[in-house]
Amino acid sequence: MIKLAAVGIVALALMPALWILASNRDIPQFGTYQDDGLFLIGAKSLSEHQGYRISNLPGEPFQTKYQPLHAWLLAAIWSIDANFPGNLVLVSIYQALVLVSFIALSGLLFRSLEFSPLESAALSAFLALSPWIIYWSTVPFSDYLFAALVAGTFLLLNRATANRRLLFAAGMLAAAACLTKAAGLLIVPAVLLGSFRRRDWRSAGVFLTPVLPAIIGWTLWANFHRAASDQPILWYYTDYIGAFLKNGGLRALPDIIPQNLVSIMTAAGSVVIHNLPDSMPGRFLCILVAASMVTGSVRIVKRTGMFEYPVFCLLLALTLTVWNFSPNVRLMLPMLPLLAIGLYLEGGVLAQLTRRSLQGKDSGNRVAAYVILAGIVMGGLYGIRQNALFIARDIPALLQQGRDLTARSREVFRWCRASLPPSAVVLASDDTLV
Repeated sequence: MIKLAAVGIVALALMPALWILASNRDIPQFGTYQDDGLFLIGAKSLSEHQGYRISNLPGEPFQTKYQPLHAWLLAAIWSIDANFPGNLVLVSIYQALVLVSFIALSGLLFRSLEFSPLESAALSAFLALSPWIIYWSTVPFSDYLFAALVAGTFLLLNRATANRRLLFAAGMLAAAACLTKAAGLLIVPAVLLGSFRRRDWRSAGVFLTPVLPAIIGWTLWANFHRAASDQPILWYYTDYIGAFLKNGGLRALPDIIPQNLVSIMTAAGSVVIHNLPDSMPGRFLCILVAASMVTGSVRIVKRTGMFEYPVFCLLLALTLTVWNFSPNVRLMLPMLPLLAIGLYLEGGVLAQLTRRSLQGKDSGNRVAAYVILAGIVMGGLYGIRQNALFIARDIPALLQQGRDLTARSREVFRWCRASLPPSAVVLASDDTLV
């Protein structure tokens, strides 16, 4: 009965996101953020047996920047329906399935970390109802597939102990994660550190059996097919590391690190209340939210002894800190289950302290406890209202703006198709959409 109630809680929490996705099956913001367009361009090329290429660039270079699994899945959709943009309806269904998978696997990950069914359901519901998690799910990036695979990997690792089948299955999911995003590589050192801590190298060997071929295979393929060029635009499109180094990423680290640390903290806060970073007190609370992720990591490791997932999150946070792109909620998606854990555990500590103060004889402590309790209740009600308005009103409005903009752009696209020869070169800011 408890498990059934837990499933019901998660299902209800997913309703707003699924309503948003179902109401916007045409993916009105498609191409706005470029990466989603690049994946579908690669998928189209794969489905037409042209290889994994960036066909919107002159010379149609191979896509050696983004790992191919997400594009392969989109290529299967393109093979079913090659009528663009009509086939975006199928893409939106795929995106909904990936979102549900991420939330469900996060719930199972919470269970593997020794939370009760109802606690796990509540933590999953918190993620499912976060406005920015809902918003970014409307754009078919690879991040949601990646986050689901990461959650599945550490779920199986936490349950595996010495079970070689589960270890191998975890390795398969990790291999899929490595073929989805470059950050999947961070799973390997996290697992190796866990094996070193337990002196259990056999388990590491079983886990790495499917992972290493995936990493080596993609690395070799990308290196052999990467286009040689001195053009910065081509570095950006085809080479993560090359673009970072050639654009002075190392020299810029003193500027990048402080800015990205602020971005990580504000993104963490916006998961709780969508506009929390918009005010000075809110930015201070963002720092506390981000700090709870750290303290929660320590508490969960002490409680369970399972530290591979927190180590992966730490490595991902460090990577996002030094990268020359400001982190946002979608890039932090695999870390957000740990954020939910940290908030819950620290909230439990605060509740205990408040309860002790209320039960104590010191009137000053009781007054302070009542003030803290009132602040939490008022802040919770404010957050619920703000998030509900953003989900019900602001997200549909943002998507409608994207739909209107795309409708105007398609007038230009139709003219280009009718008037320009196939050899024409077009300069455009929204190049993937064009």
